[in-house]
Amino acid sequence: MNARKTTPGHPGLKLGELIAEKRLQIVDVAGQLGVTRTALSRVVNGRAAVSVEMARRLEGWGGIPAEEWLLAQLHYDLALSRKTAKIKVERCK
Repeated sequence: MNARKTTPGHPGLKLGELIAEKRLQIVDVAGQLGVTRTALSRVVNGRAAVSVEMARRLEGWGGIPAEEWLLAQLHYDLALSRKTAKIKVERCK
């Protein structure tokens, strides 16, 4: 299958799985991260992107490097853009 045809999951899915594995509640993790429950919930539910600041917080909290969170977000955003936005440009000659 062509990698460009599939959309990787939002990084919030992975975060939600980590929270569930640790048997924690969103509100508790939000407090540990120093963010609101709403902000964390939006990321976990794929309604907000993992920002640089959030990636750094997640790195400190769970030990997964910020770069991995940001790359996951980049891959998700790029795949979504390729799937939904029709961008037409002329190739450089």
